[in-house]
Amino acid sequence: MTSWFRIRRPGLAAWIVIAATVLLVAFWVGLLAELERSRAHYIANAARETASMVHAFAEHTNRMLRSAEGLIEAMRHDLDHGHAPDITAITKRNPDLSGVAAHIGVYDAEGYLVTGSIPGPRVSSADRAWFRKAKATSGTVIVERPILGRRSGLWVIPIALRRDAPDGSFAGVLYMSVQIGYFENFYGPSDLSEGAAMGMFGLDGTLFAHRATDRWEIGRAYPELELLARVRREPVGTFHSDREPDGVSRIVSYRAIDGYPLVTMVGFSRQAVLAPYVERSRLMLAQGGALTLIGALLAGIAAHMLSRERRARAAAAASEQRLRDAIESIDAGFVLFDPDDRLVMCNEKYLELLPFLRQRPDIIGMRYEEIVRMGVAAERRDRPDWCEPEAWIARRVAEHRNPPPDPVEFRVAGGCWQQISERRTADGFTVGIRTDITRRKQQEKELRESEERLHRIVSELEHSRTQLEDQAADLVRLAEETQAAKQRAEMANVSKSQFLANMSHELRTPLNAIIGFSDLMKSQLLGPIGAPRYLEYAKDIHSSGTHLLSLINDVLDMSKIEAGRYTLHPEPLDGAEVMRASARFVRVRASEAGVALTVAEAPELPIRADARALRQVLLNLLTNAIKFTPAGGAVDVSAAREGDGIVFRIADTGIGIAAEDLPRIGRRFEQVDNAVTRKGEGTGLGLALSRSLVELHGGALAIDSAVGRGTTVKVWLPSGAHPDERAA
Repeated sequence: MTSWFRIRRPGLAAWIVIAATVLLVAFWVGLLAELERSRAHYIANAARETASMVHAFAEHTNRMLRSAEGLIEAMRHDLDHGHAPDITAITKRNPDLSGVAAHIGVYDAEGYLVTGSIPGPRVSSADRAWFRKAKATSGTVIVERPILGRRSGLWVIPIALRRDAPDGSFAGVLYMSVQIGYFENFYGPSDLSEGAAMGMFGLDGTLFAHRATDRWEIGRAYPELELLARVRREPVGTFHSDREPDGVSRIVSYRAIDGYPLVTMVGFSRQAVLAPYVERSRLMLAQGGALTLIGALLAGIAAHMLSRERRARAAAAASEQRLRDAIESIDAGFVLFDPDDRLVMCNEKYLELLPFLRQRPDIIGMRYEEIVRMGVAAERRDRPDWCEPEAWIARRVAEHRNPPPDPVEFRVAGGCWQQISERRTADGFTVGIRTDITRRKQQEKELRESEERLHRIVSELEHSRTQLEDQAADLVRLAEETQAAKQRAEMANVSKSQFLANMSHELRTPLNAIIGFSDLMKSQLLGPIGAPRYLEYAKDIHSSGTHLLSLINDVLDMSKIEAGRYTLHPEPLDGAEVMRASARFVRVRASEAGVALTVAEAPELPIRADARALRQVLLNLLTNAIKFTPAGGAVDVSAAREGDGIVFRIADTGIGIAAEDLPRIGRRFEQVDNAVTRKGEGTGLGLALSRSLVELHGGALAIDSAVGRGTTVKVWLPSGAHPDERAA
């Protein structure tokens, strides 16, 4: 260590006082900095936690409101299709509304309840604000300010939708009320600290739900809230509020609810958030005071030693040497400047941190500005593009003469970082501690990167855990529903089989008798029937009985196919001959309908198939083509070999089928609902039965149609035997 004195060399006691002062100043600087970092840490943690909680609250609220809209839309759908809405069933399909809805109802144009989840007196709700607003708003679900429900007796949030009559006039309102208690109890007591608040406001300041002190009133508007001004500028944010109506200063996070004029907030009391910090600061300040007292005691002892310096110069010199050794042992650069900013002393570590000073044989007495300029000259060798060195020198000299309360950090040559902490003494001296903080900077960078990675990993794990929990719950629910559905299906199948067996006996036996006797009467085998009208009736009875027996046979065949008990009996056939025989069977019907039936010539087409099933498919398709082709139209039938199979083609010039109706064609009991098709008789099983029989043979049935252009049905069957000739 090098030192320089203009008048006389200070004694050991003076150096002790200086060192104690420097150490105490450095200690208090570090202590206060640590307290400030701790305070900022608690506030930042509270801001992150409130932001996370309000995000969850807003997302859950948005999902609930979307579910409520879906429930109301389901009610409107049922009403538009002429069905009274089953509120219980609709609610079960919306599990997000379990325990949320206070009342669900349908109101007529006069405001009287038509149907609802809670019965009550016949009182009109036309005077209610939600009813008037819904009546004035068409096609949009409205969310109105909270009210006290007449039927539930609870504070609720009304959600309503206008319902129009077919002529566009007002027909009433679909209504659902949501319990405010559901929002207020979203977080449990353990989730919110003392003095915390959570709530939901309208954009006009109306309080929808809140959990804090009793000074808040549901339904009251608070237009002076700072929250409203902030949400108009930014839909999501965090701020410190000192203007809460209940007088509590809070750290508040808010989030606007997408698609709704609502904003949610969660706030933590600043007093509760900083309570651990206050306790910790009191303890640290008490410890600091104790250490300061000890330092002051040591300084007093040094002052006492200073009074004895003249009489004990040798002892003082020894003490001075020990102080020098102590400063040299400090793992930081120590420097002292006099009131004229001239260097008084520095330790070896200081010279290591400023190696350019070793170029001077004697640095004691150098002015601080000269040292800074030497450092800038050395720095510019590594940074030739440095364009503002003079400004940097002026700022550094100003900071030295008026040291800032916090340490100054900067980057030096070679990419290293240093920290300077300077303080002015009472007599104008400047004490400086220079530390190499390169390793700390690297550790801080690594720590930040590690924290970011950890946050990402934690977020991913939380997301994965939530997904797994949801999937597990869905699997359990699906397993239970599947088991219940399986049991119901098995019971229904047994009942259906028993019913069809009974129907086969109970309906076929009398129908065969009806058909047989009516055939005798129609043929007049036992003699003429008296009146010609009776003969016509006998023909009608025979025709209707035959048709009814055919329908019953279709139902029984479809039931067997569904139950897997329909047995195919494949045999060698000529596909072309089966096609021609089927066409001959319906030719009379085509002639009576005024439809031209054309059968294309085809060579022998060997195929192995169930003869009865193949004829039934072709007859069903031909009958449909004739039935839905107006008089003057045509039906063309052809067959040809295609690949390793045979394709039958039935094309008509009938009314055709709309593109949106094609997916429904071929379903059991399905018929396209229009004026022309409704004139035809049938149950809608013909095409479904044909498709099933074709698929049992390993084939395929395709339909190509357009309204006004006609319909073409193609049936492709493999030439060989079906791979499974047992019961299908």
